Amino acid sequence: MNGPETDAGQPDAGAAPVPGAPPIPRDYRMAVPAGWHRVVLDPQFWDRQIGKVVDTQTAGRDDLPLVKARLTELIREQAKAAYDNGGVAMYLSTMRIGDVPLSASAIITYVPALGRTLPALDQLAINYAAAGHEATMVELPAAGLALRRRYREELVCDPKDGKGVRTLVTTIVEYRLTIPNTPNQVVVTFSTPVEPIADVMAELFDTIAGTFGWTY
Repeated sequence: MNGPETDAGQPDAGAAPVPGAPPIPRDYRMAVPAGWHRVVLDPQFWDRQIGKVVDTQTAGRDDLPLVKARLTELIREQAKAAYDNGGVAMYLSTMRIGDVPLSASAIITYVPALGRTLPALDQLAINYAAAGHEATMVELPAAGLALRRRYREELVCDPKDGKGVRTLVTTIVEYRLTIPNTPNQVVVTFSTPVEPIADVMAELFDTIAGTFGWTY
């Protein structure tokens, strides 16, 4: 499962098809707005794609080589962490309202069963709701039943910039789906640190998730 238009060597959605058996998706598809950039989560591919994201983010600001280097490092670290967790693709937003960046990301993670039984989506929804998360079963138009979860992560930090300790809040909207006719799952994880418009960003994430589907 590699995502559209890539030759990255990620795992397939399931085992090789058996004649007469129900079809197994070869891959996924998902449409994102203009201003979102896709990074294949494979070390052979991501440096060039990360460079394009950084160039877009810093366009017209050639006087900031250190900023570009640091941004490249941060995105590469994010890509490696997602890759190590089974991620196959990452989408980064470079959208802006005026001079304000609408920072957001989406990570596609492949979750293979590997001989075990993965938790059922409806049971996970119950568990997440008990933990205080917003968790519901939803129907995606092109992909079928999915578990949608929304929650927040808070990180208390002191950036040493003289402005004191602050709390960084990230809003996360996650969709978990079972790959048709396999025991495997895919998780689509959206996140944004733009807390003042978190609800608006969550609506955007829902719209993008509504385009998620399978290719056979």
